[in-house]
Amino acid sequence: MKKTRNKRFTPTLPATRTLLLRADQMEVVAEGCKATEWKLPASTVNLHWTNECNMRCCYCFATFKDIPDYLESLTREEIKELVRKLRRAGMAKLNVTGGEPILRLEETLSVLREAKAVGCYTSLGTNGAYLSTAVIEQLRESKVDMIALSIDLIVSETNEAIGRTVADRSFTHTDYLDLCTRTRSAGIKLKINTVVTTHNIQEDLLSFIQQVDPDRWKILQAINVHGQNEHSVRKVQVSSDDFMKYARKCRTAEDSGADVIVESEDMIRGSYIMIDRVGRFFDDTKGHHSYSERILEVGVEQAFKQVCFDREKYEKRNGDYLEESPEVNPLDKQGSKKVQP
Repeated sequence: MKKTRNKRFTPTLPATRTLLLRADQMEVVAEGCKATEWKLPASTVNLHWTNECNMRCCYCFATFKDIPDYLESLTREEIKELVRKLRRAGMAKLNVTGGEPILRLEETLSVLREAKAVGCYTSLGTNGAYLSTAVIEQLRESKVDMIALSIDLIVSETNEAIGRTVADRSFTHTDYLDLCTRTRSAGIKLKINTVVTTHNIQEDLLSFIQQVDPDRWKILQAINVHGQNEHSVRKVQVSSDDFMKYARKCRTAEDSGADVIVESEDMIRGSYIMIDRVGRFFDDTKGHHSYSERILEVGVEQAFKQVCFDREKYEKRNGDYLEESPEVNPLDKQGSKKVQP
């Protein structure tokens, strides 16, 4: 039976008359608003709050090797403060990712609970290696709305070639099927992220997707980001034509009700609001990571003026997707009063 398609929540945001937003263009974004009413031009934020990872995927564009070790990461309290500032600025959905966020589980749960306490839809991005039944239960108790699993293919040998291994062990079809089943059994929405490279473009992942029936399937073209993966990704990148052929074949998963989102290299660049472990906005529009000043030092608005963002691309890839409207923001009624998770 065909599933009922998920609702799409589109929050009210300041109208934009320009695609690429920088400091000299932000006045256009907030036109008609008072200074105190400035809002982010999109409702979804990706928080890459840890660089640590247990895998070495050859295409990874979030290694953050360009961030010096002397730059300190956000503390748990600073992350909570950051979440509240972002919520006041219009964030409605927080994606917590890395690195691999489950490597620092307690801090990750704290971030997710804080986001939920102020009324955000929450999502966790993970490679699934440490997504045990106990961890899934903790995520359920923290009221996480969605788990986004990175699954490029289900052939063990090819996963080894990509770098998707932990302690010299790669995931199998049975492993991934078990992860998806346990996630759904916990009542948590399931999203699957697939990065397309030369290693998996000929593999049949569609039958597996139809078997696990995710709520969302995001298909991404591997991209080259200088300072992150330029030496390893070049060997595995596919052409735009080959990528789109693969994506068209995968579109049939929509017949079962899944939302299939296709993101080419061009669509990815500049269409995400991203924050690093130091607490800075960053973008990859110019082919490398460009960072703002620390948000907690200069404020959300001033920091966001220092990066690029393409609202039109964001809309095309359905960036405002939410399963349901987030709760009323407690901060709207309680000011700066502490809301306990």
